[in-house]
Amino acid sequence: MSNPDGSTGVSLHLVVDQQIAAVDADPDLNPVWTDFDKLKAKSKYFAASRGPFFHYMVIANHYDGDYSSGISRGIPAHDLVMTLGDAGDSTALQLAGTIMHELGHNIGLRHGGTDHANFKPNYLRIMNYEYQFNGFTIGGVANVLDYSRVRVASFNEATINEVAAFAPVAPPKEADLARISGLRFNEAQVIGNASTNIDFNGDGDVSTASYSRDFNRNGVVDVFPASQNDWTALLYDGGGQIGDPSLGFLQNLNREELFLVVPDEMEPCLTVDPSRAQ
Repeated sequence: MSNPDGSTGVSLHLVVDQQIAAVDADPDLNPVWTDFDKLKAKSKYFAASRGPFFHYMVIANHYDGDYSSGISRGIPAHDLVMTLGDAGDSTALQLAGTIMHELGHNIGLRHGGTDHANFKPNYLRIMNYEYQFNGFTIGGVANVLDYSRVRVASFNEATINEVAAFAPVAPPKEADLARISGLRFNEAQVIGNASTNIDFNGDGDVSTASYSRDFNRNGVVDVFPASQNDWTALLYDGGGQIGDPSLGFLQNLNREELFLVVPDEMEPCLTVDPSRAQ
């Protein structure tokens, strides 16, 4: 995303308000949005004047008696829940990755980018469950959390070529894919980068012979369409405008009207191992 000053990207501003008071504490948000709204309606946790401009997040233990890592109110939406509180050994990376994943739903992203085809091997970003807790290595920097910045060509599970790896869809080039490593398939990190020599099956060797592999664990051979560049597809508000030069007096984002309608879909996200619960 280009900005008037010539820079690129979006700055995320996190405002951390009061911890939920003991009198309002809820060990299980159940039903999740009924109990969520009880907290959000209290002005000490969320001022109504912020409604048109803020996403509201509750960091909790769990919701609906389940062990999902979190949930967005819809695609798009302006409310989200991150529920790794019971998993006492969660790392900062896992917490941050889950927040970014649920925020991604809020601003229009699905588990496969344009669809909910999870574990899509050529969708190399945090909305893919493989990367929610792990991130990537980008240009040699580990633990990077990001939405997709490149389009990757369609990928056939029946004809996997480890030497060729993935192919870019212009304008990205092979050099852009070569910067992406720390790749994960079937819940294991593998060697290689997105441009060449990926050990897709994790056997420790780069095979020169093509083979088949079930990446999304559905028992059939899939051909995954080209993945999207997430940053060109994000949904913000109104006409795509963020912020208000009049500091809220114009309230020109119109989010309350746009995002308080019934979302097109909503589902729990990555389930964590119940044995991690304290």
